Amino acid sequence: MSSKKGKWIFVCLVVFIAVFAMTASDSLAAEKSPIKVGLLLSYTGIAPLQAKGSSDGAEFAFDEIHRRAGGRAIQVLKEDSELNPTVALTKVRRLIEEQKVNFIVGPVSSAEALAIYDYVLKSNVIWIIPCAFTRELTSPEKANEKMFRTTETSDQGNYPMGNG
Repeated sequence: MSSKKGKWIFVCLVVFIAVFAMTASDSLAAEKSPIKVGLLLSYTGIAPLQAKGSSDGAEFAFDEIHRRAGGRAIQVLKEDSELNPTVALTKVRRLIEEQKVNFIVGPVSSAEALAIYDYVLKSNVIWIIPCAFTRELTSPEKANEKMFRTTETSDQGNYPMGNG
């Protein structure tokens, strides 16, 4: 299995586990609204390939479970961050405040992720970060129980090499 394929399978698995963990029993779920997942990705701009991979991986995972978890429908809402931190913040606010999403998947850019960091963590949503590589998102002092990273940080591969 290629590392890219393994990465996207891992993204799918994390999204699936997070959605499944959030849902209640089938009897309670019948009374609840759909689970809303917001995909905040740069579908346009200079890096649409990473957005397509993240989006396709999430859609694949939801299709595999027939877009249902715990008896609740899964609704996917997509926003294009345009690889722009200011746009990303505007779009994530729209997803959280207007669309009332339960999960945010994205963005792929570290600059965008840092721009939305404080806002997303103050909200009551689960945040899955598929590509943003900066260690600033999940350093020990910034780690959060509602934030999940599916890729390594930019310095993680070199860390074992020491201070040299």
